Amino acid sequence: SSVTSTALLSEGKYLVGGDFNDAGCSGCDKIARVNADGSIDTSFTPPALDERVYSVAALNDGKSLIGGDFDDAGCSGCNKVARLNADGSIDADFTPPALSQDVYSVAALSDGKYLIGGFFTLAIDGSETRVVRLLSDPPGPPTSVTVAASDESAVVSWTAPASPGGSPITSYTATASPGGSSCTSTTNSCSITGLTNGTSFTVTVTATNAQGTSAPSAPSSPFTPAEPAAPDPVVDRAPAPGPAPTTSPVTAPAPALGTPGKVRKLRKVDLTQNRVTLTWKRPKNDGGTPVTKYQYRIKKNGESWQAWKGKRAKKLKMSRTNRYSTTFTKLVRDRWLKPNSAYTVEVRAKNSVGPGPAKRFKFRTKSGIPVLHGNG
Repeated sequence: SSVTSTALLSEGKYLVGGDFNDAGCSGCDKIARVNADGSIDTSFTPPALDERVYSVAALNDGKSLIGGDFDDAGCSGCNKVARLNADGSIDADFTPPALSQDVYSVAALSDGKYLIGGFFTLAIDGSETRVVRLLSDPPGPPTSVTVAASDESAVVSWTAPASPGGSPITSYTATASPGGSSCTSTTNSCSITGLTNGTSFTVTVTATNAQGTSAPSAPSSPFTPAEPAAPDPVVDRAPAPGPAPTTSPVTAPAPALGTPGKVRKLRKVDLTQNRVTLTWKRPKNDGGTPVTKYQYRIKKNGESWQAWKGKRAKKLKMSRTNRYSTTFTKLVRDRWLKPNSAYTVEVRAKNSVGPGPAKRFKFRTKSGIPVLHGNG
């Protein structure tokens, strides 16, 4: 009998592999787990292996990777290499390549993948090799997806997957259906914009790590974006018929003036590698005094906002329509929009009282050869 490999586990125990036949626990042939005091961990019940284990490795998620000369570890394709769950049982979700010769060494890499080497040969890209890197698992799907709908948008929240897979989760993507509008986040929430008011949607969320992307979550409950309700107007009602009053009638005071509401139907109508043209409709509520100007600003995602700019409303109005339009080609002087880059734009209406709340729109320029500006 011999011990050929050991690995220190996160809880202070040890995983031991070798050519021994009975380590004092059920099924502990060739592989066993030892407590910190040196006693056998009887809660660890690995499969019965017919040949020796040459190498063991502890994985970040509490599982273990083993390699050796065994031919049947109790799962499909688990010849020479297998992955064990924390209780010692075979992880049936791990499907390694078919190997005909021994695996002498296994290792867990920092990106969640596995490296194995041995006497086997595998043909990869026309060449034979005795060292290969294996993929681990993508995350499981997120759960408990909830949505808070608002004007042409929705804030989506979710719970992280029960299993992050073989490496840490790097991002989440929430996708609305129908239409496919989406948002991406490194936290457990993001906002989807560009939704059509009055249309029913559901949202699914996926998680991504270095190994790949999870299956979509279960869909959220249906929701319908809508414009905020306009405030009730103040009505000066005429007095009821009857004798002439002895005093002057009381007239309701004029409503106080305020700033405009959000612009509506903010859309892109043209998008290239370094230009976007947006259109919108005037706010439903002008605050009691006409909108005189529209202001807008832009930023590259991850950077700071540029200063507000704007023009008089009549200069931005499109002929023969009730829409307004402007085109963005650069952030600041001599800094043009770049291909395949993410940007965010805000547009707001202004009247004599001041500017109203901004409407936000996100877009990504098209990829391709950038356009050079300047004199040729």
